[in-house]
Amino acid sequence: MRRLYEQGIVGFLGILGLSLAIKLYVRAEPAPSITPIAECIETTCTVRIQLKQNGETVLSAPLPFEAYSGEIAPLDTTEGFSHPTGNPRQITAWTIGREEDAIEVAVEMAETTHGGSAILVYQIAGFEHLKRASLVLAPETLRPIATFVESQGLEIITMAPTVTGVTVERTAPDGRSTSKAFRWSAPNTPLALFETN
Repeated sequence: MRRLYEQGIVGFLGILGLSLAIKLYVRAEPAPSITPIAECIETTCTVRIQLKQNGETVLSAPLPFEAYSGEIAPLDTTEGFSHPTGNPRQITAWTIGREEDAIEVAVEMAETTHGGSAILVYQIAGFEHLKRASLVLAPETLRPIATFVESQGLEIITMAPTVTGVTVERTAPDGRSTSKAFRWSAPNTPLALFETN
């Protein structure tokens, strides 16, 4: 009887240890990474953002501007990005292509008001006349829930996360700027942005 009791305790401890090991393994799973890729046909390259988990691509989505070379290199993000709240921004950026034909892509994770997250993507193309695109993507699908693309040479569009949503600023060629605030959708609803002013 004592041996059966001891075997039962050992078996229970074994199951408990296995359960803890599984929990630790699940917790230790690395966070997904977001990187750009360039899919080229001759000299035209579609630039895509891809979401990778454990080294495998889970989702990908195309960006508005094409590149003319598939070369990708990391880009310094210490300058050129400011946060309206004064907090540091965790931005990762790359350059795709060569010299005058290169485009820039930057990615930033934003927290939503209901504890979720969104992916902010910035793309700059052109040499003498820059074009900019700013996208807000849902992390589960990479579906764009907001896209702001500037008309080349007509205005400059910049986007930055705030505590409750996203601020979009448009600057005209004469230097005049207008700003609009967008708030995140309510909890337990599909991720979306709504204009507040």
